[in-house]
Amino acid sequence: MKIHINFTVSTLSNVSFGMVAGDIELPEMPMTGDLVHFLRPDMPQIGFLGVLTAQGRSFRVQDDVPLAVNLGFLKVNSEEDAKVLMDYFEEKFNLVAFVY
Repeated sequence: MKIHINFTVSTLSNVSFGMVAGDIELPEMPMTGDLVHFLRPDMPQIGFLGVLTAQGRSFRVQDDVPLAVNLGFLKVNSEEDAKVLMDYFEEKFNLVAFVY
């Protein structure tokens, strides 16, 4: 099932760096509190464990992908780490990263 996801990327010092969004295939719509795993052997080893938690879901009328889930916040040590992980999500999962 195709689901639209989004999450915010920020540093541990609460500097908001950007957002990642796009459509992914999941076996079903995550419920609030469910974990979504992005672990891959080639994932950058910079403090992110590869798991995000569904914070809320929505149903979008008049959209090609009507199911959406917010995966909350991904916190990293630095802006450099944020950029590395955002590039990873773009390259490996075909998501779009928006740097603020």
